[in-house]
Amino acid sequence: MNKILNYLINLPVFANVDATINCKRMAWLFTIIAINGITGFSIPLLGSIYIPVCMVCLLYILACGKLKIDGLYVVMYIAFFLSALWATEPFFNSNIRYLLFLCVTLLCTSCISSPTAIAFRSLVYRNILILLTFLTIGSFVCYFLGINLVRKDLMHDVTSVGVFGGLYAHSMLLGPMSALVALMFLNTYVVYRKKILITLFFIAAAAVVMSASRGATLAMVVPIAYSLFFMKDWGGSRKTLIGLLVATSIVAIPVADRIATGLITKQQRNEEAGSTFDSREDKWDNRIQEFEENPVFGIGFCAVDLRNSEDYNAAGGVESGSTHLSILSMTGVVGMIPYLCVLLSAYKSVRRDGSIVANMRMYMFLAMITHAMFEGYALYAGGFLCFIYWLMIGHCADYKKIKKKEYVGINNT
Repeated sequence: MNKILNYLINLPVFANVDATINCKRMAWLFTIIAINGITGFSIPLLGSIYIPVCMVCLLYILACGKLKIDGLYVVMYIAFFLSALWATEPFFNSNIRYLLFLCVTLLCTSCISSPTAIAFRSLVYRNILILLTFLTIGSFVCYFLGINLVRKDLMHDVTSVGVFGGLYAHSMLLGPMSALVALMFLNTYVVYRKKILITLFFIAAAAVVMSASRGATLAMVVPIAYSLFFMKDWGGSRKTLIGLLVATSIVAIPVADRIATGLITKQQRNEEAGSTFDSREDKWDNRIQEFEENPVFGIGFCAVDLRNSEDYNAAGGVESGSTHLSILSMTGVVGMIPYLCVLLSAYKSVRRDGSIVANMRMYMFLAMITHAMFEGYALYAGGFLCFIYWLMIGHCADYKKIKKKEYVGINNT
Protein backbone atom coordinates (compact mmCIF):
# COMPACT_ATOMS: atom_id res chain seq x y z
CA MET A 1 0.00 0.00 0.00
CA ASN A 2 2.84 2.40 0.84
CA LYS A 3 4.40 1.80 -2.57
CA ILE A 4 1.10 2.56 -4.30
CA LEU A 5 0.59 5.70 -2.23
CA ASN A 6 4.13 6.93 -2.91
CA TYR A 7 3.68 6.22 -6.62
CA LEU A 8 0.55 8.38 -6.74
CA ILE A 9 2.06 11.14 -4.62
CA ASN A 10 5.01 11.42 -7.00
CA LEU A 11 3.05 11.52 -10.25
CA PRO A 12 4.46 14.29 -12.48
CA VAL A 13 1.06 15.96 -12.82
CA PHE A 14 1.43 17.39 -9.33
CA ALA A 15 3.57 20.44 -8.59
CA ASN A 16 6.30 19.93 -6.01
CA VAL A 17 5.74 22.14 -2.98
CA ASP A 18 7.82 22.78 0.11
CA ALA A 19 5.46 22.83 3.06
CA THR A 20 5.86 22.68 6.79
CA ILE A 21 4.84 19.54 8.65
CA ASN A 22 1.86 21.41 10.10
CA CYS A 23 0.70 22.44 6.64
CA LYS A 24 0.94 18.83 5.44
CA ARG A 25 -1.00 17.59 8.45
CA MET A 26 -3.69 20.23 8.00
CA ALA A 27 -4.00 19.33 4.33
CA TRP A 28 -4.47 15.63 5.06
CA LEU A 29 -6.91 16.35 7.88
CA PHE A 30 -9.05 18.55 5.68
CA THR A 31 -8.87 16.09 2.77
CA ILE A 32 -10.05 13.13 4.86
CA ILE A 33 -12.95 15.11 6.32
CA ALA A 34 -13.97 16.43 2.91
CA ILE A 35 -13.77 13.02 1.19
CA ASN A 36 -15.71 11.45 4.06
CA GLY A 37 -18.75 13.43 2.97
CA ILE A 38 -18.97 11.80 -0.46
CA THR A 39 -18.51 8.15 0.48
CA GLY A 40 -21.24 5.61 1.03
CA PHE A 41 -19.61 4.62 4.33
CA SER A 42 -19.12 8.11 5.75
CA ILE A 43 -18.87 8.90 9.45
CA PRO A 44 -21.59 11.48 10.37
CA LEU A 45 -19.45 13.06 13.08
CA LEU A 46 -16.76 14.00 10.55
CA GLY A 47 -19.39 15.52 8.29
CA SER A 48 -20.60 17.78 11.08
CA ILE A 49 -17.16 19.36 11.52
CA TYR A 50 -16.51 20.06 7.82
CA ILE A 51 -17.24 23.79 8.00
CA PRO A 52 -15.46 24.30 11.37
CA VAL A 53 -12.35 22.60 9.96
CA CYS A 54 -12.57 24.87 6.91
CA MET A 55 -12.51 27.84 9.28
CA VAL A 56 -9.56 26.47 11.25
CA CYS A 57 -7.55 25.89 8.06
CA LEU A 58 -8.39 29.38 6.82
CA LEU A 59 -7.30 30.93 10.11
CA TYR A 60 -4.08 28.92 9.93
CA ILE A 61 -3.32 30.33 6.48
CA LEU A 62 -4.11 33.88 7.61
CA ALA A 63 -1.90 33.49 10.69
CA CYS A 64 1.08 32.46 8.54
CA GLY A 65 1.04 35.86 6.85
CA LYS A 66 2.65 37.11 3.59
CA LEU A 67 -0.83 37.49 2.11
CA LYS A 68 -1.83 38.91 -1.25
CA ILE A 69 -5.44 39.53 -2.25
CA ASP A 70 -6.82 39.06 -5.75
CA GLY A 71 -9.06 42.02 -6.51
CA LEU A 72 -11.06 40.08 -9.10
CA TYR A 73 -12.37 37.73 -6.44
CA VAL A 74 -13.12 40.66 -4.14
CA VAL A 75 -15.35 42.17 -6.82
CA MET A 76 -17.12 38.85 -7.26
CA TYR A 77 -17.64 38.45 -3.51
CA ILE A 78 -19.09 41.96 -3.28
CA ALA A 79 -21.47 41.22 -6.16
CA PHE A 80 -22.59 37.98 -4.53
CA PHE A 81 -23.05 39.81 -1.22
CA LEU A 82 -25.34 42.32 -2.90
CA SER A 83 -27.42 39.48 -4.32
CA ALA A 84 -27.71 37.99 -0.82
CA LEU A 85 -28.62 41.39 0.62
CA TRP A 86 -31.31 41.97 -2.00
CA ALA A 87 -32.70 38.43 -1.91
CA THR A 88 -36.42 38.39 -2.61
CA GLU A 89 -37.06 35.01 -0.94
CA PRO A 90 -36.01 35.00 2.78
CA PHE A 91 -36.97 31.32 3.00
CA PHE A 92 -33.55 30.33 1.60
CA ASN A 93 -31.46 32.18 4.23
CA SER A 94 -29.28 33.76 1.56
CA ASN A 95 -27.15 35.74 4.03
CA ILE A 96 -26.14 32.66 6.04
CA ARG A 97 -25.42 30.66 2.91
CA TYR A 98 -23.27 33.51 1.59
CA LEU A 99 -21.14 33.52 4.75
CA LEU A 100 -20.59 29.76 4.46
CA PHE A 101 -19.68 30.17 0.80
CA LEU A 102 -17.21 32.92 1.69
CA CYS A 103 -15.52 30.73 4.31
CA VAL A 104 -15.10 27.72 2.01
CA THR A 105 -14.04 29.56 -1.14
CA LEU A 106 -11.53 31.81 0.61
CA LEU A 107 -9.79 28.56 1.50
CA CYS A 108 -9.80 26.91 -1.91
CA THR A 109 -9.57 29.78 -4.42
CA SER A 110 -6.67 32.08 -5.22
CA CYS A 111 -8.40 35.08 -3.64
CA ILE A 112 -5.86 34.77 -0.81
CA SER A 113 -2.35 33.93 -1.93
CA SER A 114 0.68 33.24 0.22
CA PRO A 115 3.36 30.53 0.38
CA THR A 116 1.24 28.65 2.92
CA ALA A 117 -2.04 29.12 1.02
CA ILE A 118 -0.64 27.87 -2.28
CA ALA A 119 1.15 24.95 -0.63
CA PHE A 120 -2.00 23.99 1.28
CA ARG A 121 -4.18 24.07 -1.84
CA SER A 122 -1.62 22.10 -3.84
CA LEU A 123 -1.45 19.41 -1.17
CA VAL A 124 -5.23 19.19 -0.80
CA TYR A 125 -5.61 18.98 -4.58
CA ARG A 126 -3.09 16.11 -4.71
CA ASN A 127 -4.50 14.33 -1.67
CA ILE A 128 -8.07 14.50 -2.96
CA LEU A 129 -7.15 13.00 -6.32
CA ILE A 130 -5.21 10.21 -4.60
CA LEU A 131 -8.17 9.24 -2.40
CA LEU A 132 -10.57 9.57 -5.33
CA THR A 133 -8.38 7.09 -7.20
CA PHE A 134 -8.93 4.44 -4.54
CA LEU A 135 -12.67 5.15 -4.41
CA THR A 136 -13.03 5.01 -8.18
CA ILE A 137 -11.09 1.79 -8.65
CA GLY A 138 -12.98 0.26 -5.75
CA SER A 139 -16.30 1.33 -7.29
CA PHE A 140 -15.36 -0.29 -10.60
CA VAL A 141 -14.75 -3.60 -8.82
CA CYS A 142 -17.96 -3.19 -6.80
CA TYR A 143 -20.00 -2.96 -9.99
CA PHE A 144 -19.13 -6.53 -10.96
CA LEU A 145 -19.55 -7.76 -7.38
CA GLY A 146 -23.03 -6.24 -7.10
CA ILE A 147 -21.99 -3.92 -4.25
CA ASN A 148 -23.57 -0.48 -4.16
CA LEU A 149 -23.18 1.82 -1.14
CA VAL A 150 -25.50 4.57 -2.31
CA ARG A 151 -26.93 6.13 0.85
CA LYS A 152 -30.47 5.53 2.15
CA ASP A 153 -30.60 2.23 0.30
CA LEU A 154 -27.31 0.36 0.48
CA MET A 155 -28.41 -2.51 -1.73
CA HIS A 156 -29.61 -0.86 -4.93
CA ASP A 157 -29.45 -3.10 -7.99
CA VAL A 158 -26.29 -1.90 -9.73
CA THR A 159 -27.92 -2.32 -13.14
CA SER A 160 -30.78 0.07 -12.36
CA VAL A 161 -30.52 3.34 -14.25
CA GLY A 162 -28.73 6.11 -12.41
CA VAL A 163 -28.52 4.43 -8.99
CA PHE A 164 -25.04 2.91 -9.04
CA GLY A 165 -22.58 4.84 -6.92
CA GLY A 166 -20.17 2.10 -5.92
CA LEU A 167 -18.23 3.34 -2.90
CA TYR A 168 -19.59 6.86 -3.41
CA ALA A 169 -22.73 8.17 -1.75
CA HIS A 170 -24.45 8.84 -5.09
CA SER A 171 -24.03 8.14 -8.79
CA MET A 172 -23.82 11.88 -9.35
CA LEU A 173 -20.62 11.81 -7.31
CA LEU A 174 -19.19 8.66 -8.86
CA GLY A 175 -19.44 10.18 -12.34
CA PRO A 176 -17.59 13.52 -12.04
CA MET A 177 -15.04 12.27 -9.51
CA SER A 178 -14.14 9.30 -11.70
CA ALA A 179 -13.84 11.66 -14.66
CA LEU A 180 -11.17 13.62 -12.77
CA VAL A 181 -9.30 10.41 -11.97
CA ALA A 182 -9.50 9.27 -15.61
CA LEU A 183 -8.10 12.59 -16.82
CA MET A 184 -5.29 12.41 -14.28
CA PHE A 185 -4.10 9.04 -15.60
CA LEU A 186 -4.60 10.11 -19.20
CA ASN A 187 -2.42 13.15 -18.67
CA THR A 188 0.22 11.10 -16.85
CA TYR A 189 0.35 8.52 -19.63
CA VAL A 190 1.39 11.18 -22.14
CA VAL A 191 4.62 11.52 -20.14
CA TYR A 192 5.24 8.08 -18.62
CA ARG A 193 3.64 5.90 -21.35
CA LYS A 194 3.30 2.87 -19.10
CA LYS A 195 0.70 0.17 -19.66
CA ILE A 196 -0.53 0.39 -16.07
CA LEU A 197 -1.64 3.95 -16.77
CA ILE A 198 -3.73 2.80 -19.73
CA THR A 199 -5.39 0.25 -17.47
CA LEU A 200 -6.11 2.80 -14.75
CA PHE A 201 -7.50 5.24 -17.30
CA PHE A 202 -9.80 2.55 -18.67
CA ILE A 203 -11.04 1.61 -15.19
CA ALA A 204 -11.79 5.23 -14.25
CA ALA A 205 -13.43 5.97 -17.60
CA ALA A 206 -15.57 2.85 -17.24
CA ALA A 207 -16.65 4.02 -13.77
CA VAL A 208 -17.82 7.29 -15.32
CA VAL A 209 -19.99 5.39 -17.78
CA MET A 210 -21.29 3.10 -15.01
CA SER A 211 -22.65 6.16 -13.18
CA ALA A 212 -25.02 6.77 -16.13
CA SER A 213 -24.27 10.48 -15.86
CA ARG A 214 -24.24 12.26 -19.20
CA GLY A 215 -22.87 15.41 -17.61
CA ALA A 216 -19.93 13.49 -16.13
CA THR A 217 -19.29 11.72 -19.42
CA LEU A 218 -19.12 15.06 -21.22
CA ALA A 219 -16.89 16.39 -18.43
CA MET A 220 -14.43 13.63 -19.32
CA VAL A 221 -14.75 13.95 -23.09
CA VAL A 222 -14.53 17.75 -23.45
CA PRO A 223 -10.97 18.16 -22.02
CA ILE A 224 -9.76 15.28 -24.21
CA ALA A 225 -11.31 16.85 -27.31
CA TYR A 226 -9.88 20.23 -26.35
CA SER A 227 -6.38 18.80 -26.01
CA LEU A 228 -6.61 17.13 -29.42
CA PHE A 229 -7.76 20.24 -31.26
CA PHE A 230 -6.42 23.24 -29.34
CA MET A 231 -3.49 22.36 -27.09
CA LYS A 232 0.05 22.35 -28.47
CA ASP A 233 1.52 19.03 -29.56
CA TRP A 234 4.50 18.74 -27.24
CA GLY A 235 6.79 15.80 -27.99
CA GLY A 236 4.20 13.93 -30.06
CA SER A 237 1.67 13.94 -27.21
CA ARG A 238 -1.28 14.22 -29.58
CA LYS A 239 -0.29 11.05 -31.43
CA THR A 240 0.22 9.27 -28.12
CA LEU A 241 -3.18 10.42 -26.87
CA ILE A 242 -4.96 9.25 -30.00
CA GLY A 243 -3.24 5.87 -29.71
CA LEU A 244 -4.37 5.54 -26.10
CA LEU A 245 -7.97 6.37 -26.95
CA VAL A 246 -8.03 3.85 -29.79
CA ALA A 247 -6.51 1.14 -27.59
CA THR A 248 -8.96 1.86 -24.78
CA SER A 249 -11.93 1.74 -27.17
CA ILE A 250 -10.84 -1.65 -28.50
CA VAL A 251 -10.39 -3.06 -25.00
CA ALA A 252 -13.82 -1.73 -23.98
CA ILE A 253 -15.72 -3.52 -26.76
CA PRO A 254 -16.27 -6.84 -24.90
CA VAL A 255 -17.78 -5.14 -21.82
CA ALA A 256 -19.32 -2.06 -23.41
CA ASP A 257 -22.88 -3.42 -23.40
CA ARG A 258 -22.83 -4.12 -19.69
CA ILE A 259 -21.13 -1.02 -18.34
CA ALA A 260 -22.98 1.41 -20.63
CA THR A 261 -26.48 0.01 -20.09
CA GLY A 262 -27.55 2.71 -17.65
CA LEU A 263 -26.21 5.57 -19.75
CA ILE A 264 -27.87 4.28 -22.92
CA THR A 265 -31.20 3.65 -21.18
CA LYS A 266 -31.24 7.10 -19.61
CA GLN A 267 -30.55 8.73 -22.98
CA GLN A 268 -33.31 6.70 -24.65
CA ARG A 269 -35.83 7.73 -21.98
CA ASN A 270 -35.02 11.40 -22.43
CA GLU A 271 -35.28 11.18 -26.20
CA GLU A 272 -38.68 9.50 -25.81
CA ALA A 273 -39.69 12.41 -23.57
CA GLY A 274 -38.84 14.78 -26.41
CA SER A 275 -35.35 16.06 -25.62
CA THR A 276 -31.80 14.88 -25.02
CA PHE A 277 -31.71 16.72 -21.69
CA ASP A 278 -35.41 16.64 -20.88
CA SER A 279 -34.71 16.12 -17.16
CA ARG A 280 -32.80 19.41 -17.05
CA GLU A 281 -34.62 21.69 -19.46
CA ASP A 282 -37.44 22.64 -17.08
CA LYS A 283 -34.90 23.80 -14.52
CA TRP A 284 -32.95 25.71 -17.14
CA ASP A 285 -36.14 27.45 -18.25
CA ASN A 286 -36.90 28.37 -14.64
CA ARG A 287 -33.45 29.91 -14.17
CA ILE A 288 -33.81 31.98 -17.34
CA GLN A 289 -37.25 33.18 -16.26
CA GLU A 290 -35.90 34.17 -12.81
CA PHE A 291 -33.12 36.15 -14.46
CA GLU A 292 -35.54 37.92 -16.76
CA GLU A 293 -37.60 38.97 -13.75
CA ASN A 294 -34.53 40.01 -11.68
CA PRO A 295 -31.78 40.90 -14.18
CA VAL A 296 -29.61 43.19 -12.04
CA PHE A 297 -29.02 41.52 -8.64
CA GLY A 298 -30.85 38.27 -9.32
CA ILE A 299 -33.47 36.55 -7.22
CA GLY A 300 -31.04 36.05 -4.35
CA PHE A 301 -27.94 34.09 -3.40
CA CYS A 302 -28.75 30.33 -3.31
CA ALA A 303 -32.45 31.08 -3.90
CA VAL A 304 -35.06 30.21 -6.50
CA ASP A 305 -38.60 31.36 -7.16
CA LEU A 306 -40.95 29.73 -4.63
CA ARG A 307 -43.36 29.02 -7.46
CA ASN A 308 -40.86 26.49 -8.83
CA SER A 309 -41.55 23.97 -6.08
CA GLU A 310 -39.77 21.15 -7.93
CA ASP A 311 -36.47 23.02 -7.59
CA TYR A 312 -36.20 23.07 -3.79
CA ASN A 313 -37.13 21.09 -0.69
CA ALA A 314 -38.61 21.90 2.72
CA ALA A 315 -35.16 22.53 4.21
CA GLY A 316 -34.34 25.16 1.59
CA GLY A 317 -32.03 22.90 -0.40
CA VAL A 318 -32.02 23.81 -4.09
CA GLU A 319 -31.39 21.79 -7.26
CA SER A 320 -30.97 24.49 -9.87
CA GLY A 321 -29.96 22.27 -12.80
CA SER A 322 -26.93 24.32 -13.84
CA THR A 323 -24.22 26.21 -11.98
CA HIS A 324 -23.72 28.82 -14.67
CA LEU A 325 -27.43 29.52 -15.12
CA SER A 326 -27.99 29.55 -11.36
CA ILE A 327 -25.30 32.20 -10.88
CA LEU A 328 -27.00 34.24 -13.59
CA SER A 329 -30.46 33.88 -12.05
CA MET A 330 -29.37 34.19 -8.40
CA THR A 331 -26.84 37.02 -8.68
CA GLY A 332 -27.93 38.72 -11.90
CA VAL A 333 -25.66 40.57 -14.30
CA VAL A 334 -23.84 42.13 -11.34
CA GLY A 335 -22.65 38.72 -10.19
CA MET A 336 -22.34 36.98 -13.55
CA ILE A 337 -19.82 39.41 -15.04
CA PRO A 338 -17.12 39.05 -12.33
CA TYR A 339 -17.79 35.29 -12.20
CA LEU A 340 -17.05 34.97 -15.91
CA CYS A 341 -13.95 37.14 -15.44
CA VAL A 342 -12.72 34.74 -12.74
CA LEU A 343 -13.20 31.79 -15.10
CA LEU A 344 -11.45 33.60 -17.94
CA SER A 345 -8.53 34.55 -15.71
CA ALA A 346 -8.12 30.92 -14.57
CA TYR A 347 -8.23 29.69 -18.16
CA LYS A 348 -5.65 32.21 -19.36
CA SER A 349 -3.28 31.24 -16.55
CA VAL A 350 -2.66 27.78 -18.00
CA ARG A 351 -3.75 27.84 -21.64
CA ARG A 352 -0.36 28.59 -23.26
CA ASP A 353 1.84 26.50 -20.99
CA GLY A 354 2.84 23.07 -22.22
CA SER A 355 4.05 21.58 -18.94
CA ILE A 356 2.31 18.47 -17.66
CA VAL A 357 1.34 20.33 -14.47
CA ALA A 358 -0.38 23.11 -16.45
CA ASN A 359 -2.04 20.63 -18.80
CA MET A 360 -3.39 18.68 -15.85
CA ARG A 361 -4.91 21.81 -14.34
CA MET A 362 -6.43 22.74 -17.69
CA TYR A 363 -8.00 19.26 -17.93
CA MET A 364 -9.49 19.61 -14.44
CA PHE A 365 -10.73 23.13 -15.09
CA LEU A 366 -12.48 22.17 -18.33
CA ALA A 367 -13.97 19.06 -16.73
CA MET A 368 -15.50 20.99 -13.85
CA ILE A 369 -16.93 23.90 -15.84
CA THR A 370 -18.41 21.39 -18.31
CA HIS A 371 -20.01 19.33 -15.54
CA ALA A 372 -21.27 22.53 -13.90
CA MET A 373 -23.44 23.14 -16.96
CA PHE A 374 -25.65 20.26 -15.81
CA GLU A 375 -25.44 20.46 -12.01
CA GLY A 376 -25.97 23.52 -9.81
CA TYR A 377 -23.58 23.15 -6.88
CA ALA A 378 -21.05 25.99 -7.08
CA LEU A 379 -22.77 28.24 -4.51
CA TYR A 380 -23.63 25.55 -1.96
CA ALA A 381 -20.71 25.57 0.44
CA GLY A 382 -21.73 22.50 2.42
CA GLY A 383 -21.18 20.16 -0.52
CA PHE A 384 -17.93 18.61 -1.67
CA LEU A 385 -18.63 19.46 -5.31
CA CYS A 386 -18.70 23.15 -4.43
CA PHE A 387 -15.24 22.89 -2.88
CA ILE A 388 -13.69 20.86 -5.70
CA TYR A 389 -15.21 23.20 -8.30
CA TRP A 390 -13.64 26.33 -6.85
CA LEU A 391 -10.41 24.49 -6.01
CA MET A 392 -9.90 23.58 -9.67
CA ILE A 393 -10.54 27.18 -10.71
CA GLY A 394 -8.21 28.61 -8.06
CA HIS A 395 -5.55 26.03 -8.82
CA CYS A 396 -5.12 27.41 -12.34
CA ALA A 397 -4.38 30.90 -11.00
CA ASP A 398 -2.01 29.40 -8.43
CA TYR A 399 0.02 27.83 -11.23
CA LYS A 400 0.68 31.24 -12.74
CA LYS A 401 2.08 32.43 -9.41
CA ILE A 402 4.19 29.28 -9.01
CA LYS A 403 5.62 29.64 -12.50
CA LYS A 404 6.61 33.25 -11.85
CA LYS A 405 8.25 32.09 -8.61
CA GLU A 406 6.49 34.80 -6.66
CA TYR A 407 6.61 32.63 -3.57
CA VAL A 408 9.81 31.30 -2.07
CA GLY A 409 9.75 27.63 -1.10
CA ILE A 410 7.44 26.45 -3.89
CA ASN A 411 8.98 24.66 -6.83
CA ASN A 412 7.42 23.40 -10.02
CA THR A 413 8.88 20.53 -12.01
